[in-house]
Amino acid sequence: MDIVIVAGEVSGDLLGGKLANALNNLDKQLTISGIGGQSMRNAGVQTLFDVSETSVVGIAEILRHYPRLRSILSILKKHIRDKKPELLILIDYPEFNLKLAAYAKNLGIKVMFYVSPQVWAWRIGRVKKIKKWVDLMAVLFPFELDFYKKENIPACLVRHPLLDDIDATYNSKHNTPNQVTTIGLLPGSRKNEIKKLLPMMIDAAQGLLKQNPKIKFILPVAPSTNINDLKSYNKYNLPISYQKGNFYASIKQCQVLAIASGTATLQTALMGKAMVVVYKISPITYKLFAHMVNVKHICLANIILNRRAYTELIQDDANADTLFNSLVKLINDKQINEKMLKNREEIHSKLSSGINSTELAQQAIALANQN
Repeated sequence: MDIVIVAGEVSGDLLGGKLANALNNLDKQLTISGIGGQSMRNAGVQTLFDVSETSVVGIAEILRHYPRLRSILSILKKHIRDKKPELLILIDYPEFNLKLAAYAKNLGIKVMFYVSPQVWAWRIGRVKKIKKWVDLMAVLFPFELDFYKKENIPACLVRHPLLDDIDATYNSKHNTPNQVTTIGLLPGSRKNEIKKLLPMMIDAAQGLLKQNPKIKFILPVAPSTNINDLKSYNKYNLPISYQKGNFYASIKQCQVLAIASGTATLQTALMGKAMVVVYKISPITYKLFAHMVNVKHICLANIILNRRAYTELIQDDANADTLFNSLVKLINDKQINEKMLKNREEIHSKLSSGINSTELAQQAIALANQN
């Protein structure tokens, strides 16, 4: 049996790796290929392209990289056409992956989409395409399952796979002590994210160091990111520890974090940590789509909790001064540890229901066998 898995970003690669491992454990004869990163390669997936080649965000950024993305899409379509897999598994990355879903469906290939496009947040019209092109939608949040049930789209709820790794690492004793000594800087894994967010974080960090010369900083490095590229932004020669290889070990050492909006915010919240979430895209992209957004929050943890539990700095508000002030506020909050522990338990409870990776793999194989 042949299966193609496409994950266009680092967060999708982590989920793809877990699912690929589960698939291989169920059927040793499987051949799995597609797009992914180190996690998927470690699980035996033959990757045609690395996620570092596909991970971009925003209309302006997509247009800038469009020739390369179009070439990757064409090569992947040819791979699907030649391979004619029994199943195509698409992980998040909706703009790219929905095109593949339509292509595969026209070839008679079964399609499973893992991690729902945020149709409940913006561009709800895409649900019609999903109904037409996707055979099974695997979602991570209970409210998403309710959404797809109302639309009569086959869906299953998956217990968030990140919980296994987090629960193995999490220790409430490693949360915020009375004195904050280490700040985490997480500018994201995409080059355009880093370019927009890391200089702001460095400036804010310099302000914090002036207040407390003993403070240190940790910058977890994504597998696809070059450490020297990150070091080039450290114009103040700040005491930053660049840590590559164990994300959760890095987060555990921090008491407060400045972090790019994305999956890492959920991981950090589930580690019981305090954070300021920053989000900044090109002005063109923001102006085009700001009016189409149907949610009050951008941080996944806030969306799940349905309240502003973590500070969000969006677009013009995402600057060095506001980030510095927001971090100082967290550092000086004597009740912050209790608040973060309460948030952590509430989020964990909401994400704990659903099938596990093995059961999802079983559903995937059953879907593939329908061909």
